[in-house]
Amino acid sequence: MLLTLINIRTTITLAIVENDAYQSDLLVHRLSRFGSIKIAFTASNGEELIKQLNNNDQVPDIILMDIQMPKLGGIATTNILSKTYPKAKVIAFSQWDNIERVASMILHGAVAFVSKTLPVNQLVQLIIAVHEGRHRLSDHPYALPVLEKIKEMREKGQLLTPRMQLVLTHVCNERSSKEIAELMEVSLDSVKGYRKELFKLTGVKNVAGLVKYGLQHGYLTPKHNTSSD
Repeated sequence: MLLTLINIRTTITLAIVENDAYQSDLLVHRLSRFGSIKIAFTASNGEELIKQLNNNDQVPDIILMDIQMPKLGGIATTNILSKTYPKAKVIAFSQWDNIERVASMILHGAVAFVSKTLPVNQLVQLIIAVHEGRHRLSDHPYALPVLEKIKEMREKGQLLTPRMQLVLTHVCNERSSKEIAELMEVSLDSVKGYRKELFKLTGVKNVAGLVKYGLQHGYLTPKHNTSSD
């Protein structure tokens, strides 16, 4: 039997971006039981999501976004989507082990955040509220520490431009400056300039420091850890 919620007159299209295949399949199974939700597609990282969006005529209403993923993480992906697909509303999907990552998602374009342990009925209610424009960040029971972190990060200017995020992601995935220049279709000097600015903004002194920063802020999933947050 399909479960429906009151006052829903239209179907909400949803894309799920989740690094853990089991978690993704479970979400599809549970959310498909609700008549108000239609799963548009799933992706395991930001690169797959962007390819799916580019190949589809219809952009999903809501994108449920994992934060720490390989190739292109949730923070960098959300920033790109805010520029290229601004109508799609992103909900950060996290395990709450790093408030800074959640705050970064909000700062870069996510409109809401939710724990992966939230019961599916409440998740659907949140999706509907976001779709209808009724959700406020302050409505979340754990909003205070996230809002405080957002304020702190804004004051410190801890925001990377989309280009810098891409360079950081490529560095974290062990790509050379030459490879990055080819992938981004920019000059080698431009990449070196981005890397220099990254060192300045992140406060690290070498590539190992950038990789550590990328891990801490959700731009990279540890190679030997398949769990996501």
